[in-house]
Amino acid sequence: PEQRRVQQVAFKDKAAAEAALKALREGSKTLADVAKEAGAKDTDVDLGLVSRKSLIDPKIADAAFALEKDKFSDVVEGRFATVILRVTQIEPGR
Repeated sequence: PEQRRVQQVAFKDKAAAEAALKALREGSKTLADVAKEAGAKDTDVDLGLVSRKSLIDPKIADAAFALEKDKFSDVVEGRFATVILRVTQIEPGR
């Protein structure tokens, strides 16, 4: 199956996620800045190289596997958290 290296930052609420996404898209903050402000460690952000099936939340899996490489997702309200995603590597299925 196709695999993707997914980065994810979780937020307490949708408003915080939307403010962070605006800063990311404007280029005024990096994903590392936003993650640190949200209280996440680097190890929390990088989910590694994953298949769609290995992502527990279907909303997050759908968003991650629809993204273009190095683009930020819209705010995704998942089952367990509100997140912003970025895919940094795509390995096509064989």
